[in-house]
Amino acid sequence: MMKKHRPIILFLFRILLFSVPLWILLAVYVMLDPFMVVRSYDNYYERKGLHPTLDMDYVSCENYVRRNATMHYNAFIMGNSRSQFWHISDWKKHLDDDAVACHYYGNGETLYRLTRHLQFIHHLGGDIKYVILAIDQQLLEMVEPETTGHLGLMPPRVDGRLLSFHAENLLSFLKPEFLVGYLDYSIFGKHRSYMTEHFLFEQPVHYDPVTNEVQEFLADEAIDNGTYYTPERIQRFENKQYPDSISPSVLKEEHIVLLQQIKDIFKQHVTDYRIVINPLYDQIKLNPQDYRTLCHIFGQKQVYDFSGPNSWNKDYHLYYEDSHYRPVVANQMMDSIYRDNSRPYLVFARRPTTNISRRIGRIR
Repeated sequence: MMKKHRPIILFLFRILLFSVPLWILLAVYVMLDPFMVVRSYDNYYERKGLHPTLDMDYVSCENYVRRNATMHYNAFIMGNSRSQFWHISDWKKHLDDDAVACHYYGNGETLYRLTRHLQFIHHLGGDIKYVILAIDQQLLEMVEPETTGHLGLMPPRVDGRLLSFHAENLLSFLKPEFLVGYLDYSIFGKHRSYMTEHFLFEQPVHYDPVTNEVQEFLADEAIDNGTYYTPERIQRFENKQYPDSISPSVLKEEHIVLLQQIKDIFKQHVTDYRIVINPLYDQIKLNPQDYRTLCHIFGQKQVYDFSGPNSWNKDYHLYYEDSHYRPVVANQMMDSIYRDNSRPYLVFARRPTTNISRRIGRIR
């Protein structure tokens, strides 16, 4: 009988033997929790040294759930990573004393994810009294959930897909280009140049867990003392402007459905909201048809279009790189959109005349 089952036993033993490295890597993944999704954290930016970029969709959701019972948030700055530079302290100057504000944004945020997060807050019984939506063409065009990579996945609390969420994070960890660098740094603690090419970054930032606000204070200090804009950084701005261009129209029926769902939530909460179209360094104007659609849904007085050539995006000193403007820009936009009986005060360099069909690279 033993001889009869011996081939099966040997086969199972070999499977177990060859799976040992995978089990070890799984244990390392759970223990180190590189993407900070296995355990809950009071502060998601306490780690020192090199570490992966975090999924701010997930961080924003977890931070809101963790703190809302005591904070009772009712004011939200939402959008992609560009919206992180709208400082809460500046915003509260324009709000009533009852405002309890936080950032709730995601890396490369999409219209789909933005809508689902607002619905999540609404279904939890949260108050949505004040909102700034900092958006752009790239955010508006995406109406499908992303299912690959550790950045931009819908948090399990929002869509219920716990298994696929953790499976994608584990697969991202197991990618050789990431795994080698991460284990190298975890073991030896030495920053090697190749590591930053594969999603490992040093992120010396100031993070306020109460407001979920990230401030890149070291970058601002370097700008103030004149050491930030090195020749290499300045080169990133070269040939990145298209002042005569208009983005292709992206708002179709499926986009309008999501936008209307956002408007319905605002209506139920009697939300004081502002829809702000980001002033990108590329100077490409949002398509007029998309602008009219936004105005039709949300009201023209609530939509502020800062896209296209203007007094901000002609100067690279107002940007960290060609994708993210600095807080000084956000603060001036804030003053503009809350000024009584006003519309944006920018002087536009010229009227866009031609269309351009191109895909802007993914922002972080």
